[in-house]
Order: sequence, then structure tokens, then C-alpha cells
Amino acid sequence: LEGEDLLAGEAQPVRGFQAEVRRSEPAVAATPAVNDPMGFESGGEFDVAPTGAEPSYAEVIKSLPAQLVASGESVAANLKEMQLREAIATKTKVIERAGPAPTASTSRLRAAQAEHYKAKIAEYEKMLESAAPEAVKAREILAQVTPQNMTIMQQALSSLAQSAPSTLVGVAAGILTKNPALAMSIAGGGGAVQQAGATYGQATQKGAPHEVAALAAKIDALLEGGGEALGLGYAFKSGAPIIKRLFSTIAVEAGQEAATQFGQDLNAFLSYNPEITLGEAWHNLRVASLAGAMGGAVYGGAAIVAEPSPKRQAAAELRALAEDIEAVDTSAGAEQVAVDLLRPENAQLTVVAPQQEEPAVQAAAEV
Repeated sequence: LEGEDLLAGEAQPVRGFQAEVRRSEPAVAATPAVNDPMGFESGGEFDVAPTGAEPSYAEVIKSLPAQLVASGESVAANLKEMQLREAIATKTKVIERAGPAPTASTSRLRAAQAEHYKAKIAEYEKMLESAAPEAVKAREILAQVTPQNMTIMQQALSSLAQSAPSTLVGVAAGILTKNPALAMSIAGGGGAVQQAGATYGQATQKGAPHEVAALAAKIDALLEGGGEALGLGYAFKSGAPIIKRLFSTIAVEAGQEAATQFGQDLNAFLSYNPEITLGEAWHNLRVASLAGAMGGAVYGGAAIVAEPSPKRQAAAELRALAEDIEAVDTSAGAEQVAVDLLRPENAQLTVVAPQQEEPAVQAAAEV
């Protein structure tokens, strides 16, 4: 076999093949080799790389106010749609579960109640005719004002801007009232509501029915609310060294955001988005962790700056004490005390007999 010339008589096809190889060699050489087995840079199996031109940081920062407003409007529209659909589903189930009435009077009562529910269902359906398109429009506006092809750092900044309002309100409340529990409640509750609206919108966009989307929204809300409250608990932990508390807040915020994002991606995979890939989940995890670290630096720094130093705290306590003393009316009730002392029954008078002095002469004689 080695002695056989298998290409005998095929000189022309071989020359054509060699020419094609030579033409393709420059194109192959022009493609740089990427040492990226995990696909982190190339958008492979474990990452999602942006496609197209990346926006500048100036463009991203300029869009943050519009993202903040559009995000709030989108969340509100999604929550309105969710509540209307939930009310319709709940009242429909009540009507369906109502069995035959045992008596005639009960039958009339159930019939009246059913008619009332049907009227409410019709009212909610009428409102839903406008609420559902408004939610879709709000999501489209949010997508339009959010720059495309952002880097991970830019996406973290965008995510922080869209989710920060409720946490910032909690921080402000904690600073003004000196009540960490109130700050945690506001931040956790606000974050839960905001995440519920966002998740419901994402699920409906994926074509999930109301029951599935609402359940996914409630689960994500619980995850988000608990995580936000945990982060502020560390930010307002008084008594700890400033640097240690700041870095603890950053670490806790980054960790809880990563854990929350992992739980939310798992929830999405099990409910409304089974197509989510490992690369997308890893990408979301990194963005959430970075956004959490940035948020932890902001929240922790604000809480530390607002906390008074021991000297300022002592001065404030002295000022408060002085104001309390000045507010006390020391003459209050003095008139009544004088009247009580002058009453005859309260008067105490002791009569002492005068002592007579001996004459000076007698005193001299005695001497």
C-alpha cells in the first residue's frame, strides 16, 4: 500500500486543494489564540460576553436616573397587573368552590355573593385590559433606557441604581431615628416588593401563567427582603471599629447578594425559565456580588459618617439635659405652698418665755 501512488492521475485536484489551503492560512493566522478554557473571556460555556460595542462609563452613568425612574414604573405596573390577576383568580375559585346550599335562604345568600363576585371580576378584567399593556410598555421603556452590551462592572452599577432606592430609604430612616430595626424593616420590605414586581414581569415575559409567575415573585421577594435586612444589620452595628464594620458590611452585602441571586436563578430554572444556562447563572452571580459590594460600601459608609463620635454624642446629651432643665418651671406650685403654710391649722408657732436678766449691782455683790 505504501508503494501505491493513490493520487496518480489526480494532479490537478491536488493542486486545487493546496491552493485552497494556502488561501485559508492567512485568515487562520490572523485569528489570535485565546487561552480561555473556561470561556470567561470568549462567552463560552461558563460566561455570557457582551456582543457589539460597549457603552462608555459616561453613557452608563448618564442613563442611571432614567433607569431608576423606569425601573420604579415597571415594578409598579407589574405589581398592579399581578394584583388584578390574583384578585380575579381568587374570586373565581370562590365561586367555583361554592357547592349547593342546604336551605333556600342560604341559597339566596350564596347567589347574591356570587353575583357580587362576578361583578368584581368583570371590573377587574376591565382594569386589566389597560393594566397589562401598560406593564408591557413599562418593561419596554426600561429596556430602552438601559444601555446594551455593558461590561460586568457597568451592569453592577446599573443593577445597584435600579434596586437601591428602598435600601437608601431604610438607611436614611435608620440615621434619622437611630433605630436599626426600622432601617432593616424598610429596606427588607421595600426590596421584597421591588423584587416581586421585577420577577413577575420577567416571568410573564417568558410566557409563564399567572400562578407560576406569582409564586416565583413571592419566593424571590422573600429571598431579597431577608438579604437586604441582613446587610443593613451589619451597617448599623454600633460599637464595632469603623474599618472593620465597613469591610464587614461590604463582605456581607456581596455575599448575601450572591446567595440571593443563586436562589433566584434556581427559582427561575425550576419555575419559568428552564432554558437558563450555567454561563448565564455564573454571569448573574458575578454581577450581583459586585453590585452588593458596591452597595455595601455606600450603605456602610453612610451609616458610619452619620454615627456621632463619643465627643459629639456627649455634647448632644449635655445639650439635651440643659434643654430639659430650662424647660422645668421651678416656680410652678410656689403660690399654693405659701397659702398652705399660712393656714391656721398648718401654722406652727412656739412661744418662748423671756428670761429676765439679773441686776448689775446684785451680780457685782455676788462677785
